[in-house]
Amino acid sequence: MKRIISLTLCIMLITLNIFSVFAAPTASNTPKTLGKAASTKDPETLRAISYGFVPEKLQGDWDKTITFSQYCTMVSNMLSHYNSKLVPQWKKTASRALVSNDTMHRDHGMLATYYAACLMGIGQTTNGNWNYMAEKLGIDMVHGFDNNYNKWFSDCNKQSPFYDIEFKKHIPDWGDYVTSSKFWCMGQTSCVSGNPVFDIDFVHKTIRPMANFSRQEAIHAVLRLYESTLKQTEKTIGSDKKSADILALADKRRNSIINCETNITKSNTFIQGKTYTGTAYYVSNSGNDFNNGTSAETAWATLSKVSTMDLKYGDAVFFKRGDIWYGTVPVQQGVTYSAYGTGPKPVISGSVAENAATRDKWNLYYEGKNGEKIWVYYRDLLDCTGIFFDSGKNWANKRMPCWNGKQYVTDTGKRFDVTTGLAQDLDFFSCVDLTKINPFDQVNSTGVIGPLYLRCDAGNPGELYRNIEFSLDGMGISPVGYNGKDMTVDNLEIVFFGGLGVDCRSYLGWTNTRVQNCEIGWCGGGITKYFYLIGNEVAYSDTSGGAVQMSGPKNTVVNNYIHHCASKALVVAIHDSTDAPSIYSDIVIQGNLLEYNAAALHLVNYMELENPTADSGFKNVSFKDNYVMYTGYGWVELEAQRTDNYKEKLPLSSIEFGGEYKNKNDGIFITKNTFYLSEYTLVHCYMPEGNQPIFSGNTYAQGENGWLAMLRGRLLSITENGEKYLREELLDKTGTCLTIK
Repeated sequence: MKRIISLTLCIMLITLNIFSVFAAPTASNTPKTLGKAASTKDPETLRAISYGFVPEKLQGDWDKTITFSQYCTMVSNMLSHYNSKLVPQWKKTASRALVSNDTMHRDHGMLATYYAACLMGIGQTTNGNWNYMAEKLGIDMVHGFDNNYNKWFSDCNKQSPFYDIEFKKHIPDWGDYVTSSKFWCMGQTSCVSGNPVFDIDFVHKTIRPMANFSRQEAIHAVLRLYESTLKQTEKTIGSDKKSADILALADKRRNSIINCETNITKSNTFIQGKTYTGTAYYVSNSGNDFNNGTSAETAWATLSKVSTMDLKYGDAVFFKRGDIWYGTVPVQQGVTYSAYGTGPKPVISGSVAENAATRDKWNLYYEGKNGEKIWVYYRDLLDCTGIFFDSGKNWANKRMPCWNGKQYVTDTGKRFDVTTGLAQDLDFFSCVDLTKINPFDQVNSTGVIGPLYLRCDAGNPGELYRNIEFSLDGMGISPVGYNGKDMTVDNLEIVFFGGLGVDCRSYLGWTNTRVQNCEIGWCGGGITKYFYLIGNEVAYSDTSGGAVQMSGPKNTVVNNYIHHCASKALVVAIHDSTDAPSIYSDIVIQGNLLEYNAAALHLVNYMELENPTADSGFKNVSFKDNYVMYTGYGWVELEAQRTDNYKEKLPLSSIEFGGEYKNKNDGIFITKNTFYLSEYTLVHCYMPEGNQPIFSGNTYAQGENGWLAMLRGRLLSITENGEKYLREELLDKTGTCLTIK
């Protein structure tokens, strides 16, 4: 008897240990007894029982086919745990099924599950990419389904809430509940296990619709439906030593980069990033453009002077530390741009030169009955991507209405009204005059301007904040002409550009650019153009930009602090309309700290679509020893929320390899990096397994219930199976998973 009692206690302790990684269950979540559950070691089954989803009489005989009544009762139990107010509606929806002793096929289970998902408010789309799996992986979603669903769900042929998010419309041809359920159950994924609500047979490319629906499959489906709704824990600082070590090392790197000294010296031998061989020129806010610029005492004053000079290969331009310039630095090949003196890095800013935080800069445009106050800036501005208050401690949220060819409109086609369109406090609208240009061709870099409206209910923003900065359309560092090489940017602070912080594009002929020891922040996210989605009568805005456009061979980004950059941070994108080979080789991204950005790295070969016959791809690309922190957090999260494409298509992953592109390559190496928290996934990759990047020795830290990767349409969770996915899917044999708790 003592041995039996001891064995029972051991089983209970083991079970409790399994659940210790989840939130402690309340009394209502804990079953009175495990019943027959002790006969299984399956963690999902045990977890479903712990939640109270599985009646005791179903806790065994796992392969036995489940009935409609049994399954719908489990769904009812789950809904009671999720939101008890939904249970009466479920009992009404599934009234026939709840009293039916008919056994179920898997497709019956899909339909019942999808009805529950719709009640839970998650039936519009899936967190995984159902479309990719159905089309690109060839999963059969047509054959082998029952046609007699009305017996249990009378309105199953009606239009479901499922819609094509990319085109922002319901799918009329096959959007009934029956058809939608197949796609939904294939694409929706548990945030805990990373398993789809209904398992997919990838070998035979089927979801086995007419197979008997076993008890264990049914239990998994109910659990995964529930766990697909769980949110990633909001904790951003882990309590464990590994998290503390990561944050301490990131802080150390940030301070080192911000405070690093200039080490560019004169030499007879040109070593990019270390020496210059020509003339040194100096630029200071206290200088004079009539000076010769060849010493700190005879420095130039303006960027305009720098732009007019015909600099030679091997020359260097040094900006005085502690000073600030507004506008673009036009850079030339073979020239080094760096800092001199002591103190903070020299600042290159895309904001306005005047102090925007004064009362006279803002005029009251509208005051509503409920205290709404909308202000307009005193002069027209270029397209404004962001408004930042008190050195970035707070920011406004941009509203980007649609365009109908004549005026700004809502997505329903009604004229956009600033007084109602700025619905929340600190919303803003940059009303550039699109009638002056062709916005379907290009908006950025056209010089178009317009009023800037800001809702600020607390009063005049010029009086409320100590400083206000605008991220305006433009580039911080931009090459002059074409076919340049060997340009170096060192020890500059580049901020508030809606386009790019540093632009060095190979399809303009530039190669071998080096960016080092810089701080680049609050860049990217500007509107590039407007476009129509299929079936829509209004056009949506497309955004792009980031910290560094390093698209080209032999480009290097090392030891930089890059933060709060929208759309992407680092961009390596192959574009070319010619038939000439485009192989981007020997690209190095190393030793950087990237935090609070959208994708830290966006790597993609657009020529696969633009010119598929041309030889194009990547060779020897190295992303090594970088700290990638808090991807998608802060301002860039608002930047993402205001766009019109769904999250799976947004580059809110720590590293992102261009949507569904194959990116042919001869070596993309992701080595010894630390990825610490992402609002979406840490890795976003659709590249074929034999072609995917080589991951090695990285640390992947994600919040509980967060995503490790979006890999070829499948979402991989970090919580329960992270190590397995890391080894078997990402193929990182020496990497480490860390769940932030």
